[in-house]
Amino acid sequence: MASSIDSNKPTQGTALTADVRTNFGHAKTEIDALQVKTTGIVNVNDFGTVQEAVNNANSNNYIMFWPEVKTVTSNVTNFHNVKHFGPGGLKRGSNTWYVEGSPVDMANPDAATTRRLYVHSTNGADTNDGLDSANALQFEPEALKAMLTIRHSSNETGFITLATGHVIVDLSMMTVDNVDAGWITIEGEGTLGNSGYDYDSSRITKPIDRPADSTATVGSGAITQSGWVFTSANSNPVTTSCTANSSARYVAATNAIAPTLDIFVDGNTQLDRLYSLENSRGTISGDTTDAKGGKDFRDNDVSSSRPLYGNNGSSIKASNCVFDDFTGSIYIARGSTANMTSTLIKGRRSGFDTAGAAIGNGSVTASRNGSIEGNQMEFESCNLPIEVKRCSGFNAHRSIFRSCTNHLGIIHRSSSLSADGCMAFNTLASSGNRNGAFSYDGHGFEVSDAGTLSIATGGTTWGFSKVFAASNVTAGEGIRVTGSGTASARQIEMSGFKYNIYVKGNGQVEVSNSVLKNADTYNVFVEGSGECEARFSAISGAGTDNVVATNSANVNLEGALLVASGRRDITILQGGFVTAHECTTSLSTTVNITGATKANPVVVSTDATNLEDGDLIFIESVSGMTQLNNTVFKVAGRTSTTINLQDEFGSNIDGTSFGTYTSGGTVRHGKPSGGSDTNPAIYNTLSEKGFILVDT
Repeated sequence: MASSIDSNKPTQGTALTADVRTNFGHAKTEIDALQVKTTGIVNVNDFGTVQEAVNNANSNNYIMFWPEVKTVTSNVTNFHNVKHFGPGGLKRGSNTWYVEGSPVDMANPDAATTRRLYVHSTNGADTNDGLDSANALQFEPEALKAMLTIRHSSNETGFITLATGHVIVDLSMMTVDNVDAGWITIEGEGTLGNSGYDYDSSRITKPIDRPADSTATVGSGAITQSGWVFTSANSNPVTTSCTANSSARYVAATNAIAPTLDIFVDGNTQLDRLYSLENSRGTISGDTTDAKGGKDFRDNDVSSSRPLYGNNGSSIKASNCVFDDFTGSIYIARGSTANMTSTLIKGRRSGFDTAGAAIGNGSVTASRNGSIEGNQMEFESCNLPIEVKRCSGFNAHRSIFRSCTNHLGIIHRSSSLSADGCMAFNTLASSGNRNGAFSYDGHGFEVSDAGTLSIATGGTTWGFSKVFAASNVTAGEGIRVTGSGTASARQIEMSGFKYNIYVKGNGQVEVSNSVLKNADTYNVFVEGSGECEARFSAISGAGTDNVVATNSANVNLEGALLVASGRRDITILQGGFVTAHECTTSLSTTVNITGATKANPVVVSTDATNLEDGDLIFIESVSGMTQLNNTVFKVAGRTSTTINLQDEFGSNIDGTSFGTYTSGGTVRHGKPSGGSDTNPAIYNTLSEKGFILVDT
């Protein structure tokens, strides 16, 4: 090109400075033009409008330089089709899109900065700039791609905002490989993406009172209610209209940090997974004022249809979330971890898919060294809430199970479940597939193949574990331990299963200081070299026998109380072994009651006894204060002729509202009388070929 530079200049004298300036200006213009031709860089300031500059860069595949922020009032088309650099950017309204990382405020370098792009599946277009909902991009991957071209600042957060009316479609599915997208959050505009669930802690006061049955109330709310409260008027999930197959995975990440999800999604039985992570990390940002997550996920191919999937060392944060109405499994495997603290799992469908094939995993499953932190989770109307297998671990401390079927938890293949302080009510009603073609009953917690279970006390701030069957259950066991499995269930209350405790084949169960009652057949059944420690437990109300020990089984009933069975309190068969030192049965020693106070605690007057504080007793045949009848109590504050009454777990019995004692009543206990260490009443309960050790 012809040069404008004058080779005869600069002149001497006063014209020198002006000549230099003139030639420098010509040189800069020519260098800029040459640079455009050789490197494809254009300056936004060299054009009359931003749109003209973008059009030029887009048409010629040039890179745009932004020396400053340019404010526009209308959409800039093809903005994201052009590569940009420089300290400036594009601004419309309050939304500024810096073409590189947002500038750091040196006076406050830790201050957070944000950038935002809008998406609308119907009204959007991938040629839009996405800076407001009226000019949204059309699909999430385009917005995510634009975000990932930015060398974002360390304190910067990017938002992909789903505009009101946006629907998740096939082209919404995002693939994230080998990048950090964790600084990006996908959210809804206004109320879009709200679940309608918020947490009301007052509905479940702590420590949880010991209810008499599955319909009792807890705090200010019924047992059958969740701490999570659903308000339909506040629910506005992001809806889905996509092809129902295994490709319908909203975020699929490999070796990456996935974008954070701050939405609740209605999968419309089409969405396969919300997160599918391989060696990746992801977060769903639920909170107690508005849970996130999703509902109604895909029905078919349940082995792959999983609302959350973490594999090969992945990590998922999904606390304070809700997952409702799905057939597959939240599946955490192969060294992956998930934090699901205070998350509600609701309406996991039956153990069969729509073709009638059995589903092999729990509603939430940890497998192959997977690990799940699920403190204070809630499971409502779920088929098989928890499964832990293949050397995995699951912490479900203080979790609540309501109206769940098949099992509460399966723990096997050297895995462990810790559910101390858990509450389970109305468990194991019959269930089947969505069309009701199948029905069955299962167990509470089943432990096998060297698995371990802990459902002991949740501590004084929460209360004791309680596992209650539904009133119509005639099959299944509350705790079933086989195949070298072990269960620690001290200080629990269990009621209403066919067998409350079942142990077999080198299994071991510890249920000392517990309440086991109202089993349909047996409260405790131990066989085949199984072992059960039930020291100082109250065991009552079995339809047949309270305790059975058979086939070389070993049961320790030291200090236990066994009453009100349908047939026998203790049955020993085929080499079973029972230790029953100071054990109380329906035929044990009785002492007469002479009075009872309407006080807190109730003080019962008796004939002289040798009872001690902490002994379990059974009161019956009282007139007037009938609230004491057919009930197990613990002795406290005893003298030779008075007893303060506590419940089995050591809480005082408040009798201020009880009826007035008039006469009668007996206290049944297991202390030997007359100086003998032999309690003949126990022998009256024995069957053939058994052995019992009365006093150690």
